[in-house]
Parts: sequence; C-alpha cells; structure tokens
Amino acid sequence: MSKTMKLTYPLKENYVTLAAIAVTSDYQGKGVGKQLLNEIHQRYKKDFESIYLYTADEKN
Repeated sequence: MSKTMKLTYPLKENYVTLAAIAVTSDYQGKGVGKQLLNEIHQRYKKDFESIYLYTADEKN
C-alpha cells in the first residue's frame, strides 16, 4: 500500500476485493450503484467477513 493510501478500518483476514464497479452516467444518482453493492453483499456475506472496495475518488 502506498504512503498516500490508508485504510479507514483494518481489513479482516477473510475478505473479498471488489476491483471495479461502475454505473453509466444516465443511471447515476438513481440508486443503481447501491442496488449493485447490496446484491454483491447478499451473495458474498456468508462466505466472507468483509468486502473491500477501493475508490480513488474522494466523492465515492
């Protein structure tokens, strides 16, 4: 991890990394991204303690 990056919370041992997720601009602000993340959470919560999503943009 670079010096410019820091984690707000330490990662647990049993986690999955979500490398990328995107919503086309036509659907942004309509809850589509939230629905995608909720679906991912439902599918993986029984197998992993945490889901780690890296976002480079402070807005996210």
